Amino acid sequence: MSQNALDRLMAAFKQGPDAAQQALDAWSQAAEDRFADRFAAAKADMAVARAEMQRSFAATNDQMQENVAGWLKRAQESYVKWQNTTPVPAVQLTAAEIADVLKKAAPIGVDPSKIGDADAYIFALDGKQYTFKKDGTAWVNDAGVPTSEEQKQDVLAIMANDIRSLTDYLRDYGGVDMSLVV
Repeated sequence: MSQNALDRLMAAFKQGPDAAQQALDAWSQAAEDRFADRFAAAKADMAVARAEMQRSFAATNDQMQENVAGWLKRAQESYVKWQNTTPVPAVQLTAAEIADVLKKAAPIGVDPSKIGDADAYIFALDGKQYTFKKDGTAWVNDAGVPTSEEQKQDVLAIMANDIRSLTDYLRDYGGVDMSLVV
């Protein structure tokens, strides 16, 4: 507030309460008029930004729903495949076979020095799953094929839990017609 405006306001106070109220009203209206354009412009900018943000969130949400629906479909397909697969025991590798596998696996980052640090070191190569155990033995089986009925049931339980979680997410957050999900 300028000194001149303050002096006028003080003079109005000296004239009595009605004059003071009129001066305050006039000062308030002047301030409102002065900043009305700025407020209107800021409000319009915010409306544009809010609309853009809502469009962005909607697009992100739509993409997330598509992703989750795709994950759910693949999980359901894997479950059915795993459920219908007969277990085949893994085959123990010889020392020569171990050396050959490690040589082939080096380009994909398999580090033989890490073998033995964990209870099992597992990787897949050319459709086969290789399991190196802490005791120094190595085993091979077809990737995606259970090696025992116990392993099959354990994996099916994990898959069922994943399917439930994805289904719950889509039901709770997705707005997806669940009849469209396999």
